[in-house]
Parts: sequence; structure tokens; C-alpha cells
Amino acid sequence: MKKIDVIDRWLEGHSEKAGLACYEKYVGIKDWDMNRFDEERRERLLEPGLLEYSQKIAESSPDPVEKRRGEVLSRLLSRAYIDLDKDVYGRRNGIEEILMKFRPKVAGKEMGRTEVRELMRKDEDRDMRREAYLSDNPLGELFKDEGIRLFLRRNELVRRIPWTRKLGFENYPECILNLLGIPLTRLLSIFKKTKEETEKYYSDFIEFAREELGVKELMPWDIPYILQKTVSLPDKYFPRDNLIPSLKKTVESFGKDFDALNINIRFVDIPYGGLCFGIRIPDDMRILLNPRDGHRWYGTIFHEFGHALQGASIRQDSFILKGSEGPFSEGMADVWGGLPSLPEWLESFTGIPHPEIDRFMKARIFDLIYGIRSIMVWSNFEIEAYKNPDSDLDEVWNRLMREYLLIDSAGKRWASNYFILTYPMYAQNYLLSPMIKEQVYAFLRRKFGGLLGSPDVLNYITENLYADGCLFPWTEKIEKATEKPFGPDDLIRVIESLP
Repeated sequence: MKKIDVIDRWLEGHSEKAGLACYEKYVGIKDWDMNRFDEERRERLLEPGLLEYSQKIAESSPDPVEKRRGEVLSRLLSRAYIDLDKDVYGRRNGIEEILMKFRPKVAGKEMGRTEVRELMRKDEDRDMRREAYLSDNPLGELFKDEGIRLFLRRNELVRRIPWTRKLGFENYPECILNLLGIPLTRLLSIFKKTKEETEKYYSDFIEFAREELGVKELMPWDIPYILQKTVSLPDKYFPRDNLIPSLKKTVESFGKDFDALNINIRFVDIPYGGLCFGIRIPDDMRILLNPRDGHRWYGTIFHEFGHALQGASIRQDSFILKGSEGPFSEGMADVWGGLPSLPEWLESFTGIPHPEIDRFMKARIFDLIYGIRSIMVWSNFEIEAYKNPDSDLDEVWNRLMREYLLIDSAGKRWASNYFILTYPMYAQNYLLSPMIKEQVYAFLRRKFGGLLGSPDVLNYITENLYADGCLFPWTEKIEKATEKPFGPDDLIRVIESLP
């Protein structure tokens, strides 16, 4: 057996073991020490000469599949030199431990995170919304020093890897974005174009929100409330109890047997909107979320199902080729996550009156643009924080909030946004994913005349975007499947077409 096959088998077995432990930790079955699994990966993947071995396969193997396996493995091993540093994973896992146990307090009452989010969206009392927004401030105080240490350590490790030194990478974002196939200069150009194209729409929204609330200055706790009040569809049409039945009906409209997929969905309080676990790809995919009534939760469960369906549809023998880069993975999830916001889906799967659907379609531009520009705050902050970790990071965060969202951050808040510490350099994928989604949607409409109710649509997605895993780089897959290079144009076109 070739060495790459031995590594492949080990990775698959270990991924299943660690994934199951992480899942059990989140649902409260067993409080695993996740450092143990990182230590095992470190011992195996940082074996002397293994990175050079994978790079040699990537450079010289005559077999194109083996060559690609070498490329993917060398990227994985390059990240391992950073992610599996004991100081890095120790601090990251420590932050996760605190997150899982933390219960925010609002008005002296402990709440789950979903309750806090719902309060911010729906409570008419502005002071209560403010308190809900600031309820995670204790996390910021706990994580600030740890976060800066992680920025410094990851940068230091990047400069130690021979190939990153050769390419002249100075910091973690430059390295990771290169590994993801979206160089920093390309990402920044996408940010610039997207910001410019959404500037007027967002300024109009902020002015509208001020007038609607009767305030001179909007604050961060006002935005979710005004979006819920003026954009969101009524919760009564989206009961929590109908989440899975609605998903099942949608899947079956594509000619797919939902139950045969055997995707396990469980509702439990977690620090994030939703999580998908590929315990054993493609046979054991699991979803966790803690939803309430409301349209946004339908988007969440469909998004997580998109992750799960992608994993369940992969037909690769090699575990190394069963993964996918973050932008592509989130893009495939968004292809499903976007369905409940389509007018044809709302007409077919809910009892919402047509005038209400028309109102939503006209107003949703505000929600869309706010989400896009929020992600640009997060991602630009990471890029600047790693570039200048010794600067005043609270001021950097405040400046970006004012630049992109036209509001103040209300204090020293950067470290309260813990996602950037536990999932570093991942936020940009949530900007790239709607671009992928709209490019795929535009192509499917041209080719099939629509998106819903056609087995041909799902068969095309499965064969051209899911089945081969990461046998090809994600930008090549998008270009081949949609017959045009990846870019933001279709998303911008959607924004410009909304009233």
C-alpha cells in the first residue's frame, strides 16, 4: 500500500472519531477533551518529511487523481503546521469550552443564545435590546488577550513554513487565502466592488431605519429589530414544528427520498446558528440547531441541510478528496439555504398571501445588503488584526463598523465576536457563498427554466458540484458547472434588480 493511501485511511478513521466526539460534546452526551484529538493529529500529520512527500506527489505524479490528492494533502498539512500547534489548538479549544458553558444574562436572567437573538429581533423595548446586545461583553473581556496571542502565534508559525517563506507571506490571512484559492488581492478587490455597489442602497436603508424608529443615531441593537419589523415575513407562517416537514417536502419535490438520505437532525442549544457534522462521509451526516418560529430558521435548517446533502452525495473513494474548501462548502449550503426566500418556494410551500410575498421580495434587499456588509466588517477586521496585532483593535473594529455599517459598535467589542477566534479566516466564505449561490441559480434558470420541482436540477447539481468532492479546485468547478468564471456579478445583478 502506498504511503498516501495509509495516510488517507488514517485521516478518515481519525476524522470519524474526532467528529463524533465533537458532536457528543455539543449535545451533552460526553464532555470529551478535544485537545486529545488535536494531539493525535499533530503527532501523525507533522511527521518529518510528510509535507515534502505530498508536495512531490503534487508536482510529479503522472496520475492526475493522485496528483490532485497530493495537492490537497499538502494544503492540509500546511494548515496543520499552524492549526495543530499546541499553543494554538490549546487556546482555541479553551475558548470553545467557555463558549459551550457561557449563559448570557439579560435583566438579571440567564438565557440561551437563541432567546437573546430573538429578544434583539422582536422586543420593542430599546433598552432591553441594548442589554441583550451587550450580554456577551463578558466574553470579550475573557477572550481579548487570548485573541491577540492567537493572532501573534499564527503569524509566527506562517513565517516558519518553508513554502510560505519562499512566497513571501507575512501573515496568517495571506497564507490561508492562498490555500483556499482566493488570494488576498482578489478578495480585497471583491470587497471593494461589493462595497461600492451596495453603498447607496445601504445608506438609504439607514436613513429609512432612523425615520422608522424616530431616533437620531442608530445603534447595533436597532438593526435586527428594524429588519424583523419591516422585512421579515410573519412568524405564524413558519412554525418551528414545520421545519423538518417543510424541508422534507422540498427535497421530495426534486424527486429525492428524504428519509433514505438518513441525515440526522437534532435541536439543541449551541453557540452558533447551526452546525453540520460529517461524521463519516457520505454515510453519516448530522445537523444541530436550536430554532424558534420564524422564516430565518427555515433558511438556517436549509443551509445546514445543504452541507449535509453535499457530504451525502460525494462519490469518492479517497477521503482526501471528500472534503471541500470553505467558500465552496458554504456556497453549496447557500444554494439550499436560499430556497425559502424564493417567491416560487413561498408560493408553493407556505400559505402566505401574494401581497405579503411581494412586500418581502421588495424589502429583502435591506436584509441582504446588511448581511453582506456585516461580513465585510468581520473579514476586514481579521485581515487588519493579523497585519497589525499590536494596534488598538477596538478602534479598528469601531472604524470598520462606521465605514461599512454606518453605526457605532457601542464600546470595546471586537473580542465578543468569538467566531473569528474559533473559526479563523472563515468569515469571508459567507460573502463568497451568496456569490456562488447566485451564479449557480442564474445558470440553472437559464438551463432548466427554474429551480424548484425538477429532478433534473438536483441531478445536475449532484453530478457537477457534489459527486467528485474536491477532485478539482473549487473555482474550476464553479466555472465548469456554470459556464462562466466565478465572480460577484450575478449577486450584484440580483441586488440591482430588487425594487
